Amino acid sequence: MTEQPIAYWYTTCPRCDDQGGLVISKNITFNCLYLHCEECEAGYRDPQNIVFPEGMFCTLDAEFEGTVATLEDIQLHGWSEYALFERN
Repeated sequence: MTEQPIAYWYTTCPRCDDQGGLVISKNITFNCLYLHCEECEAGYRDPQNIVFPEGMFCTLDAEFEGTVATLEDIQLHGWSEYALFERN
């Protein structure tokens, strides 16, 4: 059985009225990070601009491959200050 990766998340999502957590995710295609709401599929490229709808994009419409960011990814991209919570 494959072990679930640890997901690091920042805060709750304003689009779905704080129902989902914004997980730090990695855009594998363009090698950058973004925040991904696990509840409503909203995405935010800039953790300092989590404003709905201005700073949001729909991850289901995005033309890239994404995955949960590792702690190493987060540190390499300078997003450590946004990894406030973690869970398996």
